[in-house]
Amino acid sequence: MANVQSRINGDAAVMSYRALEEEYVFGQKLAPIYLVTDTYFKRNGRWQMVASHVIVMPSARQTVVVNPKLYESIVGQYELTPDVTYTITLEGEKLIGQRSGRAKEELVPADNNTFFRKGTIRGEKVFARDAYGRVTAMLDRRENNDLTWKKTK
Repeated sequence: MANVQSRINGDAAVMSYRALEEEYVFGQKLAPIYLVTDTYFKRNGRWQMVASHVIVMPSARQTVVVNPKLYESIVGQYELTPDVTYTITLEGEKLIGQRSGRAKEELVPADNNTFFRKGTIRGEKVFARDAYGRVTAMLDRRENNDLTWKKTK
């Protein structure tokens, strides 16, 4: 256990902590971290757990090496609405994305058509291609739901 925190208010208490686990699946070691929140009520002078919530903390995503020439097909402008665009450029060998009105962000590859921002699990960019291999759209994946941005330039 790590990062243990507790709060008591009268006859109610909430404790949260990170459960650091080691698991072996078919001989391969996994090290997930679970965020646990337990809720207790004091009844008849005894603390009793009434609820527990456990979620797994996402691990840092790993990048892969892709051919930098692939970036050229992704560079361009994508449109969600006429007023909301996302522009992708190259800065040296880095792929940079910028939504209208927001700061630039580096996109790193998960595979040849999927990119993400380091440090976040939200906003994965998946590039859809036509039968000729041309990028036609960017899928902005959020919790496995896609917003489709059409490539305009």
